[in-house]
This record gives sequence, structure tokens and C-alpha cells, in this order.
Amino acid sequence: MMSIAGSSGLLEPHERAVVATGQFSDHGGDRECILPIDSENNKSDSVFMTGWRAWCMILAISGSTLLNVYFGGAMTVAVPSIGSDLSFSQATLSWPIQAYNLSYGCLLLLTGRMADKYGRRTLFMVGASWFTLLSIPPIFCPEPVSLITVVGLLGVGASMMTSAGIGIIGGNLTGALKTRAMAVLAGGQSVGFILGILACAIFLGAAWISVPKDRVKYDREMDWMGAVLSSLGLVLLIFSLSQSQSVGWRTAYIPTLFSLSLIFLVLFAMWERRRESQGRAVLLPFSIFKQGNGRFGGVFAMIFLMWWGFNTVQYFVTLYFQDVQKLTPLHTSIAFIPEAISGMIVNALSGLVVEYVSGEKLNAFGAGSLVAACALLGVIDPHGSYWKNAFLVLTLLPIADTAFIVGNIFTTSAMDERSQALAGGLFSTATRISTAVGLALTSLVATSVSNNYAHAHDIDPVSPRALLEGYHAAGWLCLAAASVGLILNFWALRGVGVMGGRKGEQRKQERMEMSTLGGGK
Repeated sequence: MMSIAGSSGLLEPHERAVVATGQFSDHGGDRECILPIDSENNKSDSVFMTGWRAWCMILAISGSTLLNVYFGGAMTVAVPSIGSDLSFSQATLSWPIQAYNLSYGCLLLLTGRMADKYGRRTLFMVGASWFTLLSIPPIFCPEPVSLITVVGLLGVGASMMTSAGIGIIGGNLTGALKTRAMAVLAGGQSVGFILGILACAIFLGAAWISVPKDRVKYDREMDWMGAVLSSLGLVLLIFSLSQSQSVGWRTAYIPTLFSLSLIFLVLFAMWERRRESQGRAVLLPFSIFKQGNGRFGGVFAMIFLMWWGFNTVQYFVTLYFQDVQKLTPLHTSIAFIPEAISGMIVNALSGLVVEYVSGEKLNAFGAGSLVAACALLGVIDPHGSYWKNAFLVLTLLPIADTAFIVGNIFTTSAMDERSQALAGGLFSTATRISTAVGLALTSLVATSVSNNYAHAHDIDPVSPRALLEGYHAAGWLCLAAASVGLILNFWALRGVGVMGGRKGEQRKQERMEMSTLGGGK
């Protein structure tokens, strides 16, 4: 069941009885009509997609996710070689990755709302075409500036595909097919970290023949001021946190840009809350985080902490292979193969299990596996067998993808059909911010530990032994973050029940009916 709401995209408690009867809300004359609940009784094949076309659409959208994540993973693994070939300085070595992450992560809210308003299919096709065409120029870039520029532009296309893609799934699929689509989408991330761009044209063609036009669109005006404030705040935040890893917090512009980012984000929150209180259109309805006595906000805090642990461990395992074990980029990619296999298996099973197991238990399993992976990084031994060390970390790590499935179902179900792409953008923005914050703080701790160890033992701070101590510390910090995420899981998802399939749809309908009978309490 996807609730249909007013200008904020949320179903207010006092509107539930009206929605249940399919009536209209003329709330001050400024809110959109509230459509009937799409219960099991009024869903039909003409409304929600089924059959080969639905699976073709899932293939296209999961393929776009594969390419997005592949590019980020490939850049992470290949940066040392690229830096050597194109004469990057040590200070600018991380700029290609940062340019991609900045444009990708900071535009997700804006591209999500644009997809809802101007057409999810349109924005997805533009993003897919954009990404396909701009995937070629980086091969021929002769120097750092051109590579950084093209990679940054690639992130814009990735942002369009991500927000619009999740919106397309949320708006066109339901029940078991929707949950399995989320599982395939998560599986694309696992495979994407090690695969190349093999099928851009195939995925683009699949999208062209299968992605339908939107049945409904967001019909309010665009909140351009909110878009500017949020984008500026996120760009400065992610940039300052990412750049601090290479130049340190004592560099004057880092704390300055970080402070400016907080100012812009606070102004964005104030602007959105003011517009929402006036019943005007907003980019992000902050009231959504108060749903369920703050449990919606708790879900996002859980996702933040789990993604901190997930992406940071993946990053430090890459460094461990190259800086401690001195593996080449090719051998590093091969070492990551178990992660891709584990991710495919986990997501295939999760897409089925989510129809029978409660979201709380399923996500607890993923968070628990993440805790174990973090602990193993904290004691990883370069002299031991690969199969008893890194292999176990990489096999356990993708199980945390359960948070992707549970989190996306939770988010898209909490927002109305006209805001499904915004819901996807909101979830993805949370994961990008958590990665930036997690990497910055964890790198700061790891560098400090390595330097202290090197000073105490009179060795080079970048020697494998000193770096290993820092990577161990990174594992323990990620363990702390993942453990808090596991604890939040039991509170934020308590009583959520089965989230996928027909049973999940029925449970959501029952909760809505109980809420209506109880007066919205």
C-alpha cells in the first residue's frame, strides 16, 4: 500500500479516514487531491506492471546501479595507477573519486524531485544516455583536470538514474515483485564493484522498451531555493570531509568549508520547515522523520551507521590489499570476487525471505554480519591465509545489503506515489553522507594510530606495519558504528512485520485500517 498525500508527500494522521474512502482534501485550497489507497482489491494489471516487461524494466534499472557502483569501485581500485600515469600529485590523487561522489551524492534530492515532477522515465533515460556517452572520454583524458571534469559530469548521470530508477520501481511495482526488484537492485551494487561496463547499450535499450510513462506526477511547483541550499550544503560537506583525509583539518579551507556546509544545511532545514508549515511545496518534508514517534528518523540513523561501517570497511580492505599486502589493482579486483558472489546470493535469498520474515529480523541478520566483518578487519593478519582473513570479511560484508532492501521498501512505502523518486533520492543521499562522514572520521583515527605507532617504534608512518595498526583501529571504529546500528534496528523496526510480498501488503493495509479506526493514533 502506497499512501497518497498532500504537498509534503506524507499522509497526515487526520487525513487517513478521508483517504480510506477515496475522497478529496481541500485543506486550505492548497493541497492536491488525495487518491484512494491502492489496496489489494483495487490493484490491477493495468495499474501495476507484471510479466516480462516488468522484469525487463528491473534488468534496466539494476543494470544502471551496477554501472554506477562499478565506476566508483573501479576508480577506487585504479586511482594509484591513474595517478602515476597522469602525474597526479599526492594531494590531488583522490580528486577523481571526490568529483564523482560530489556530483552523484549532492544532486540526489534534486534529481529525485525533478523525476517526480517532469517524469521518472524521462529523467532515467536522460541519465542513462548521459552516463553511457560520458563513459568513453575518461579513457582518452591526457591530464588530471580533464579526467576530474569528465568524472564529475558522470556523477550527474548516475544521480539521475539512481533517484529516477528507485522511483520507477516504487511507482510501478507492488507486492512480491517490488521486493524482488529491490533485491536485484541491491545485487547490482555487489556485482558492480568488480565488473566493467559491459552492457551500457543493452541496459539503455531495455529501459527504452520497458519503462512506462508515469501515471501520476508531482504537480506542485519546484522548491528551487531548497534545491540550491541543500546542494550547496551537501557539496561543501562531502568535499570538506573527503578532502580532509588527504590534507588534514589544520589546512585553513577545510574547517571553513565544513562550517559553511553546516550553515547552508541549517538554512535549508529552516527554509523547508517554514514552507511546510505554510502548506507550500517543499523539496524534503522534514516532518517525515517524526513519523511513528521518531522511528522513521531512527531507521535513517540505522542506515547511516550501517553504511558507515559497510563502505568504510570496503575502502580499508582495498587499502589493506594494496598498501600492506602490495597487491596490484588486478589482483585486488580478483580478491574482491567473493564479495560479488556473496552479494548475489544474499540479495537473491533476501528478495524471497523478505516475504516471510519480518523486516526487523532480516535487517538484524545483516547488521550482525556487518559487526562480524568489522571485527575481523580489526584483527586481520597479512601473514595468515587469505581464506581465514580477507575472504571472511568480504563474504560477510555484503550481507549488510539487507538494509538496502528493507530501507528502500520502508522509505518508498512512507511517501506517496508522486514522491517515489524523491524517496529513492532521500535514501541514497543518506548513504552518501554516511560514507563521507564515516570515511573522514575513520581515516582520521587510522592515520593518528599509524603515526603514533610509527613514532613509538621509530619506523616510517606509511610502512605496512604502521598502516596495518591504523587499519585495525579503523575496523574497531566501524565495529562501534555497526553495533549502534544493530541496536537501533530493534527499536526503529520493532513490530514492522513482514514488509514484502502479498503478506506484507496485507499487513500494511491492516495497520492503516487500525489507524483509521483508532482516530489516527
